[in-house]
Amino acid sequence: MEKPVVASNVGAVSEVVIQGETGLLVLPRDPGAVAEQILLLMKDRDFGRRLAKSGRRLVEERYSLATMLDRVEALYKGVLAELLVCANLLDWWLEIGAAI
Repeated sequence: MEKPVVASNVGAVSEVVIQGETGLLVLPRDPGAVAEQILLLMKDRDFGRRLAKSGRRLVEERYSLATMLDRVEALYKGVLAELLVCANLLDWWLEIGAAI
């Protein structure tokens, strides 16, 4: 399902809703701006369809199950690599301390 998005520009929303490309952003707590953007989408249906298609494509590319699993795996591998480095440094430090 593809729908055009009007969202408040808060937090990480702008990572997914890119102004004029994948949706429309408004300032937080501005219902008038939300209404204006909705009216714009109602008047220009083709623009709304383009936003919706682009938004769907972006979400499918960045947040598919396979992509998210790859990112989580990479994160864990990075953490484990850092832990291994720390463990090796600790072993080295303990060896030096024992030799002194």
